[in-house]
Amino acid sequence: MRNLSVIKGLYQGNGVTRRWAIPFEYNDTAQIFVTITTYDEGDYTYRVLDSTEYTIDEDSVEIVYPKTDDDAPIPSTQYLTVWRDTDLLQLMDLTNQGAAWPDSIEASLDKLHQIVQELAEGLSRSLKVDIGDPQTPDEKLVAIQDYVLAAAESSRSASESAVSANQAAEAAATSEANAAESEHNAEGWSEVASINAGKAEQAAVSAQAYSAPAWESDKEYTADDVVTYIDGSSYRAIADSTGIIPTNTTYWTKVTSYVGDDYWIMDARGYIVPNSNPTYSGRWEYDSRGYLVPINNQIA
Repeated sequence: MRNLSVIKGLYQGNGVTRRWAIPFEYNDTAQIFVTITTYDEGDYTYRVLDSTEYTIDEDSVEIVYPKTDDDAPIPSTQYLTVWRDTDLLQLMDLTNQGAAWPDSIEASLDKLHQIVQELAEGLSRSLKVDIGDPQTPDEKLVAIQDYVLAAAESSRSASESAVSANQAAEAAATSEANAAESEHNAEGWSEVASINAGKAEQAAVSAQAYSAPAWESDKEYTADDVVTYIDGSSYRAIADSTGIIPTNTTYWTKVTSYVGDDYWIMDARGYIVPNSNPTYSGRWEYDSRGYLVPINNQIA
């Protein structure tokens, strides 16, 4: 005998089964629905099947899905749910049945029906697990709590990062203001600082471009040897060679390139000074007041 409190059956596919038991009572096959749930790395999707996609065998009380042998049975990553959804209608009318059926019976049935409707309305406003989901509500709650904790931790980290960024911005603004004040009060020192910054910039670029030994025309090189050529770039050998210049792409590949900087020029007195109309720089920029400052306020 089927359990009258059961209204659904949940089955995991196995690549073989095509017949699925209907474990509940029903009055009309129109009350029966079938859902396929697919799991993929923790995420799932579900779909309510159209009634044309399966067959209801009323003799064996089973769902036949797939309907034909031409379609493969569902795999273990999918679940089939057969469930009942009865119309919330009270169809009994005893008002014309005479004294044998008191009006109180009709009123009782109507009241029970109203209670069912009220319960259904309340459930429609509740958070529920999908009918085809094999996870229990408790398992779902644990997952939701994990998501909430992870989101809170992410929010806390983002807040701390925002505070740090704000503090860095304030420090940078203070540094910029102090630098501007110093420039106004001691223009000569500013010029010296600019010259020193230019030298530091050149030294940094040179250290990168010329860290490898210079290429020698009479030296034998093997694959993976690294040299510096006269164009200021570094090259790595990709084949053995002797006397083949590094710009030959058959034997060499460029590792680093010298990146120029036209933020500095030499004036008529022979001093290195900021260019009044520069076009590019990897370290310097003009602020809104026209002062030359390190990009992002980071001293080179």
